[in-house]
Amino acid sequence: PPPFSMVEPLIGRSPFEFMNNTFNLGLGSALYDVMGKYLEVPAYKLLGQKLRDAGTVAAWSWGGPSPQQFADDILRAVDEGYTIFKIHANPLMDIMEWTRAAEEVAPPGFKIHYDFTGRSSPTPTVGSMLPIIQELERHPIVGWIEDPLPRFDVEGWRQLRAKSRIPIVHGGQPMLGGIQEAMLGMADIYMIGGDIGDTLARGIAYGKANIQTILQNTGGTLMKAFTLHMASVLPTATGHSINLDDQCEWDITAEMIPVVEGFSRVPEGPGL
Repeated sequence: PPPFSMVEPLIGRSPFEFMNNTFNLGLGSALYDVMGKYLEVPAYKLLGQKLRDAGTVAAWSWGGPSPQQFADDILRAVDEGYTIFKIHANPLMDIMEWTRAAEEVAPPGFKIHYDFTGRSSPTPTVGSMLPIIQELERHPIVGWIEDPLPRFDVEGWRQLRAKSRIPIVHGGQPMLGGIQEAMLGMADIYMIGGDIGDTLARGIAYGKANIQTILQNTGGTLMKAFTLHMASVLPTATGHSINLDDQCEWDITAEMIPVVEGFSRVPEGPGL
């Protein structure tokens, strides 16, 4: 939860003073829950015009498992209704072994989103990453490559994108501002998330440029709910949203949002 010092100045004030706020996302989304419950409308009605009733969602692991553990994770995700699994590449593990292990158990059409975090050791370059991507291209289960290079290597990103048949994802936290990276053609898809005001502004801007976005906000079921609300109003937020609700045994909600054939419906109750 946000520290009390962030909450104290809001006490006694109307949450409607803080539309499109830039607070900590837990606090910011809680205000939308209050406003939605007060008006008896779902949160998306306070964010914009809803464009879709459901969104694709991804299961997630922070990475580090053995190939067999990764295969077990894939089976768990399939059993829970997911068709996409994101995992952080680990320089101490063989990503090809992970890929082959996943292929042995995943159903047709299942996809992996590999996040290289752009900071492998040693620092990755076009020369070191391109052979890996070319090998992964031989495996249809690999659907996305995120942050293959450090974010300062603008020309490297452009070269990899031109040579890769797998979509390249820019994983947020842009060095140049976000839209500048898109203007330079660094990636095919841009990840957005974090505070509400910035997410909506960037999401609308990417929509005007007809560039797909992926929303990622780590948290449990309440965070997934708000992410679905935001994704439903942004024009090109048709990429899979990523949370950690499938990893959270500590979730405080009575139930989780169902995943059916890779999709979760946007909640329709008041608030989140």
